[in-house]
Amino acid sequence: MAYKFSEIAQIVEGILTSLLPDFEIDQIAIDSRKIQPANNTLFVAIKGERHNAHHYLEDLINKGI
Repeated sequence: MAYKFSEIAQIVEGILTSLLPDFEIDQIAIDSRKIQPANNTLFVAIKGERHNAHHYLEDLINKGI
């Protein structure tokens, strides 16, 4: 099932800052090591006690995710 950015923002009660509110996401990932290159993947960076996925954002952006 695909969701638009605007729908995801509404579900999580967030504020949409994207210029592409109708862009559809069909995959959600939380582990940067397991992401398959895909144009429609939303990576959710989670910060924990021992890991901070925000450190991997630049690498993922460079990979097109």
